[in-house]
Amino acid sequence: MDPAALTVSYPTGTWVKTTDGPVRLGQGDALPENVHPDEVARLANAGVLAGLDAEPTLMDPALELPDGTVEELKVRIGDDPDLAAAYLEQEQGRDKPRATFVTHLEQVLADADEDRG
Repeated sequence: MDPAALTVSYPTGTWVKTTDGPVRLGQGDALPENVHPDEVARLANAGVLAGLDAEPTLMDPALELPDGTVEELKVRIGDDPDLAAAYLEQEQGRDKPRATFVTHLEQVLADADEDRG
């Protein structure tokens, strides 16, 4: 499937892992050509893509958001942008996302982006 045929359907946008690192996309933006191979299934499972014709594969269990306090989860994430991106999608999909956790995850992704720049 051509990733460019898929668009972000989540109202606040999403972080997407590419071969060049994470990028932020807004609602209606198409996935970039350099989207990481795992991303389509991860984003589909998180419910943030439009344009899917088939059922997505299941998310890698290692990327599923575990139970725990924000502080425990921060320790688990460290400075891993891939894990932060996966957790951010899931946290934003909760009925009541934890604002401090979302802010922390976005900062991990921004820091990783700066490190590459």
